[in-house]
Amino acid sequence: MGRFIKVLLFIIIGVALLVGGLFLYRLISTDAPVLHGEHEHHSFYNELELDLYYPTTQVYEKHPVLMYIHGGAWVVGSKISVNNDRFHESFNALREKGYAIVAPDYTLGKNNASPFPDCIQDAKKALEWVYAHAEEKGLDASNIGLLGESAGAHIAMMVAYDSTFTEKFPVNYLIDVYGPSSLYQLYLDQQPLIDSINARVASLPSCLVGDFDLAGYLFGFNPKQDTSKARSLASLFSPVSILNSSIRIPNLLIHGNEDQVVPVNQSSFLMKTLDQKGISYEYLELDGVDHAFRGITEDQKAKVQDQIVSFVLANKKE
Repeated sequence: MGRFIKVLLFIIIGVALLVGGLFLYRLISTDAPVLHGEHEHHSFYNELELDLYYPTTQVYEKHPVLMYIHGGAWVVGSKISVNNDRFHESFNALREKGYAIVAPDYTLGKNNASPFPDCIQDAKKALEWVYAHAEEKGLDASNIGLLGESAGAHIAMMVAYDSTFTEKFPVNYLIDVYGPSSLYQLYLDQQPLIDSINARVASLPSCLVGDFDLAGYLFGFNPKQDTSKARSLASLFSPVSILNSSIRIPNLLIHGNEDQVVPVNQSSFLMKTLDQKGISYEYLELDGVDHAFRGITEDQKAKVQDQIVSFVLANKKE
């Protein structure tokens, strides 16, 4: 038995070292932001934390801020996603140009406990933290923008389009990367995918996944059993439902037209609403690209990075 335990420990340590090594290699090979400059961790609300990445070049007396809100279908994900390789080039370029990057965590959905409205409130609290600590941290509270991807883009929209909130805590611009703008339509479009995910999860040992139901995690109840309540909740937390003509910030929308998770029609719905409200936006559609930039070409990826950087710089207030 003693020999077996030693061998098992050796295997566990070996696997841990291998995984750690691969993770470190991934960070280095993709030039992750965490490898550059100064960064700090801070608690900001209800034991949630955010990461503050300072500029790598001192350009301004006070640093303009880009807040990044991670994706993960509102049920998984972390602020460390800022170190994935989808936006490395733009983040690194902006930090070289004097920008700080802020990446907060937020409340995730649990079975029979919807993440809404907590996840949106958390993002607002992160923005309030930036305002409250701007002087202390050398941040420019007059130059703050939001970038979210997928579920994070939805949260960013819900923050930026809440005119009551942004009257007190303004943002200069919004970058929406394949974000859901109409939750009930997304639910209807993706019902087959949700059922497929639940079926796959159900085939796993219950000790690993418990009583998992993706729709239950998002709504906090079974939407098939109460469609009226589901539609009402989805409308309440849909960006297209809260947009009003008082929102004057510019928007950049980025979406792949082969997105199988958040269909490109979600950006179409949003653009139609923006047009109706007279709100300005730019739109970059990526041909043949799936969710999370799967299938993206090097040229397309370079275009994404360049457009994000140029959009942010163009919307800096002097």
